[in-house]
Amino acid sequence: MKHHKRDYTTEFKRLISHYLFEPYFCNVRRPNEKGIVEGSVKYARLNFMVPVPQVKDYDELNRLLRERCESDLDRILWGKCSLSKKQLLAEDRIAAIALPDDKFDYRKTTSTLARSVSLARYDTNDYSVTVRWAQHSVTVKASGR
Repeated sequence: MKHHKRDYTTEFKRLISHYLFEPYFCNVRRPNEKGIVEGSVKYARLNFMVPVPQVKDYDELNRLLRERCESDLDRILWGKCSLSKKQLLAEDRIAAIALPDDKFDYRKTTSTLARSVSLARYDTNDYSVTVRWAQHSVTVKASGR
């Protein structure tokens, strides 16, 4: 399959570097490229949510769905050498790399200068800093929350 060159943002490059993965993008308006995911969602909906489970709260729904998913691990997938989903998952876990111990810092980080009036500019806004940081370089970590 032909892949188009993508321009990654700095933040996305940091994410790739932290978790050590190779990005794989589907083309725009090409639902056929997402078939495995779409098929898995359809399978889960039809087998776990039809008919609609009658539960009293989300905790009970979560327990029910977990039980159904766990029992589905014994299912043998078509064309997978008579291996159950549980066996395939075990193989994947062995082949997978471990996640890093440190959490990924998702915030955008930049340096700026706090002016003499104790204001530091980030993006188009000025933010107050304590007087001791006036006329010093400061690091801003910003999130969209």
